[in-house]
Amino acid sequence: MSNPRISKKVHSRFLAEFCVEASQDKAWCDALSKLAIDESLSTADQAWPEDFAELFEEVNLDALTYVVTRVALDEVPREASAWWPSDAKAHYFKFSPKDFPQTKLFMMIDCFEESSSCCH
Repeated sequence: MSNPRISKKVHSRFLAEFCVEASQDKAWCDALSKLAIDESLSTADQAWPEDFAELFEEVNLDALTYVVTRVALDEVPREASAWWPSDAKAHYFKFSPKDFPQTKLFMMIDCFEESSSCCH
């Protein structure tokens, strides 16, 4: 897309859906559970969550790219995290379009799987 304003709107349109699908997709959960604080994953390097790519074919047509970064709780704005429980098994992530990092959503995921090494 040549118009940055339109590109930002298209990226923003799918951001919340991407957050939900990435947090529920097995391959993405495995990858997210291995991230250390300040490490990132990009849709340029990791295939789209399976259901997301099937539901929203536009993401490939429009060449959208999102970045997921694991962050510490103190990096999450209070308005985004005020109701979140906090415990040792909680992991915090920032989801944003690669080209528009100021557009972001935060998500808390408590332990991914009991078999995962992330929480033990």
